[in-house]
Amino acid sequence: MLQSYIKQILSLYNYIDAIVMVDTDGIIRYSDNFRTDIYNLYSEEIIGKYICDIYPQLNEHNSSLLKVLKSGNAILNETQHLVNYKQIEIDAVNSTFSLKSGNKIIGAVEISAYIDPEKQRKNITLQLKKGNDDKSD
Repeated sequence: MLQSYIKQILSLYNYIDAIVMVDTDGIIRYSDNFRTDIYNLYSEEIIGKYICDIYPQLNEHNSSLLKVLKSGNAILNETQHLVNYKQIEIDAVNSTFSLKSGNKIIGAVEISAYIDPEKQRKNITLQLKKGNDDKSD
């Protein structure tokens, strides 16, 4: 299953603007922002910090990463308006997936495509393919 997600994520590489991975406590363990020209947030600023400290308006009820950690269910193509701790705002389409070891959730990963009207990227979506999942994840 995880390999299926990774293949889809990589196939959308040209459309992904950011990726964030958190552990089970919501601590950011990996982050990469490929479009700092649009959204000035760097990995070294946020790795090791709690997701809600970076995005103060988020909490366990409205953070897609925290909801996926709790439920284990993917959230696809959710449009979010985010304001980070620097008061920089961005609109993004996010898809969020749980990371598992066996049946245990060990984290969550979120990929983002920034909504950039000048580039007309509002309608990019990610869909899960059924079947042919690698059961060894």
